[in-house]
Amino acid sequence: MKNVVKPVKITKKKTALNKVNLNKKTKKTSTKKNKVVKITDSDREKLADILKKVKVNSSK
Repeated sequence: MKNVVKPVKITKKKTALNKVNLNKKTKKTSTKKNKVVKITDSDREKLADILKKVKVNSSK
């Protein structure tokens, strides 16, 4: 859970278009129903800590 996804800097229109095209290709429609995941209190605390770290990093 320590891995943080870094945002990709898009400087040119061409790279932006490539990113969009890649995203469209990788999306797959699943026929399975979405599973409901129950979150425990400890999981909520971990998620809150991660969100705090992300907010601190993004404000720089």
